Amino acid sequence: MTDRPDNLPAAAPPAAADEGNPQAFSLRGQLRPVLWIVVATLAVELGAYFLALGSTSRRDALLLGLGACTVWVCLAAGPFAVGGRRALTALLRGGAVADASLLSLLVYWALDASADTPRLFTFVNVLQTYCTLAALAIFAVALVLAFSGPIARCAAATASAVILMLALTTPLWTGSALQAAREDQTRRQVIRAAVYVNPFYSITSPLAPRTQFVWHQAQEMYRLTRIGDYAAPPPVPWYASAFLYGCASAILAASHLVRKR
Repeated sequence: MTDRPDNLPAAAPPAAADEGNPQAFSLRGQLRPVLWIVVATLAVELGAYFLALGSTSRRDALLLGLGACTVWVCLAAGPFAVGGRRALTALLRGGAVADASLLSLLVYWALDASADTPRLFTFVNVLQTYCTLAALAIFAVALVLAFSGPIARCAAATASAVILMLALTTPLWTGSALQAAREDQTRRQVIRAAVYVNPFYSITSPLAPRTQFVWHQAQEMYRLTRIGDYAAPPPVPWYASAFLYGCASAILAASHLVRKR
């Protein structure tokens, strides 16, 4: 048995080999960026809630907090997912936005439960809202992963934020389509599509009996859009957006797998 020659380099330890491989997954390496994502998410969502709580009613503070959660997930999940080079790291970073939002929702629920007035936000509502936010985050991650290359993924992240914000603001830009529609049936279909793709409707619809809040009927929104003047929007089940964006995510993931083959 011969000894190893001195001029041969020693084998790199597994940890060092992983550091040189950009595709290697390291849970420890993802801990810091995920922690920053969680901190940023909580700062935005809880900051908006507590600022509103000091100047408005408990109901309005809750609605503003839910709006902050929805907008933040729509804007942040895709860009944060770009930092993950692998599918798992992208999902970990983008999904951390929705998971951190769950912590914010639990804070909303705990403070609402501690009040002497009737509850506005139940634990079931927390789970329902989280399902919608998770579906939005997964859709943004799936759109980012559908492309390869840093430039293409950055563009996809921007596109995901634009698409989700357009869906979130349907009452603001569907008025022209409603005015152009000549038949009542067409108008009803436009309104149905506008409220079903809007995640804020799915989030607030279970709360409507207790909060008496319908977004397009709010005083501030009614000055900007009169979507309810053309046809009565149908009731939106809480799972509508979760189902739609979940299906879209599955289609994007399937197309990505087909292209890789």
